[in-house]
Amino acid sequence: MEWLFAGLFALGMLIGSFVFLIRKVIKLGPLAKTWQDLVAKLADASAKAPEIERISGSLGDDPALHFARRLELKRQARKLKRERSRRLRSRVF
Repeated sequence: MEWLFAGLFALGMLIGSFVFLIRKVIKLGPLAKTWQDLVAKLADASAKAPEIERISGSLGDDPALHFARRLELKRQARKLKRERSRRLRSRVF
């Protein structure tokens, strides 16, 4: 008997989930156009990426320099973090 109740409960949950999802899809229908517009804008922006890279390259911005600078900043941050943790561990409470 409990198998029957469990089966009916599972079936009810499936039907409820299906109805819930259908209602959400219907409610989000008008937003689909907005999402399509956003995806189209993103595709246009990504198509312009080589052009932007070419322009920034002509201005003298070397990506390797930015990468090296970022690595240096990360090294400094790790060093400061290690020093701070050592200071905190050496304190006497």
